[in-house]
Amino acid sequence: MGEEERFAALPALARIAASDDSQADDVARALTTIEALSARPHRAGDREDAEALAQGCATLGTLAASRDTARAGAARRSLGMLADYGCRPGRSADAG
Repeated sequence: MGEEERFAALPALARIAASDDSQADDVARALTTIEALSARPHRAGDREDAEALAQGCATLGTLAASRDTARAGAARRSLGMLADYGCRPGRSADAG
């Protein structure tokens, strides 16, 4: 995955992390990967990257509000790291 496509996998990873149908080890891997992606510095990307970020942020926002404390905590940590890119719960990344 190139620097310009950094957030391309975020929507799929967030869906795996949020899915009740996902296996626990898949959820853990998805959350770990999301946190790793969130922690790396990022330059402005293309439109597809911005759309992927917005989709992933929306799913992470929902997950952050869930009652599953382990998943919610990981989602909140990732949202915090992505805040500089406009990713905040309840707010589209495009709005920032």
